[in-house]
Amino acid sequence: MVGLANPNRRPAMHLIALARWLARKAVVAEWKARIAEATKVYLMEHRNELIKEAWEHPVAQEYRHQERMRLARKAVIAEIRERGGKVNSIAPEELRKLVKAYLEEHPWDGVIREIGCR
Repeated sequence: MVGLANPNRRPAMHLIALARWLARKAVVAEWKARIAEATKVYLMEHRNELIKEAWEHPVAQEYRHQERMRLARKAVIAEIRERGGKVNSIAPEELRKLVKAYLEEHPWDGVIREIGCR
């Protein structure tokens, strides 16, 4: 045995190390539970504020704008196809004009609404 005077001592050291490890795991689990509970309480108390902040965030606004434009473009293309027209024959600037006109006619159609936002 290298560095051990008593060969019977080794299993006891492993048990002590295991006990310490289990104690650390228990403490970590307790802290995680407390943090989770505190987070839940905070989120419930400040839910409306957080949703409002998220709704007004520039990235969210840009995403909603892009999604609205995409949906409007799809609707315009569907209308053109319903009338029997070919989409490939329309110039991109003409398509942009049609999408703009569609959005003016349907200001709230296709708007994405997250849960809780009104």
